[in-house]
Amino acid sequence: MKSTLRRLRRGLWEPGASPVTFFVGAFLFAISANLVSSRLQEHSTLASGFVFGIVGLILVVLVSRRWLADDIRPTVDYGAPRKHKWLVALASPGGGIATAEKAIRYHLPVLQKVYLVCSRGKEPPLSEPAAKDLIKKLEQEGLLAQGQIELIPLSATAFDDPEAVRSAIEALYDLLPEGIAEHEVVIDITGGKKTTTAGAFLAGLPRGRHLEYVPATRVSSEGRGEEPGDPIEIVIDYKLKKLGH
Repeated sequence: MKSTLRRLRRGLWEPGASPVTFFVGAFLFAISANLVSSRLQEHSTLASGFVFGIVGLILVVLVSRRWLADDIRPTVDYGAPRKHKWLVALASPGGGIATAEKAIRYHLPVLQKVYLVCSRGKEPPLSEPAAKDLIKKLEQEGLLAQGQIELIPLSATAFDDPEAVRSAIEALYDLLPEGIAEHEVVIDITGGKKTTTAGAFLAGLPRGRHLEYVPATRVSSEGRGEEPGDPIEIVIDYKLKKLGH
């Protein structure tokens, strides 16, 4: 219910969020404008004042936006994340799945739901087999019940497409049940390819969402992480700064 209301509210100014809401709102606005216009036509002086007043108001808004515009300056900080109820993680093939496992174990016992974004298809390397093995392992250990971890399988092409990854993760926020807010979801951007990470990062940028990554505590001579450490939260804040002339 909450996610539906959120989507409908966004639809008032964003057609892609809810086309029906956007066009119904636009239609009702048009009707209201016509009604006001017909009433004002009965009083020409009042109508002229109304028209010129609206034009003046628009000019004031445009000038204000030009001379008093807000410049959004993002700031980034890091720290140990609090435990979240929902986790979205990226599954890497083979031993790379260890970063997703580390993130899952870190957020227990608060963790209620896990989504693993993985790649599937016919040409290796694909991460779906490693993701399934991780699910089986955690269920056998009794750390998570059956159904608490779900896969978000993407084709190898989509897994390598930042926009496809972002859209897949974005859709999860519309599934949030009552009692789970967006700030109780964390996106771990560690696994997958660099383009996969980019898509996950974009999904976590809106204000109020949380991001994290799992650093390596030991690195091989080739520069590859061999042992994952505890997650680190990426705290992004947006500050407004007034721009002068």
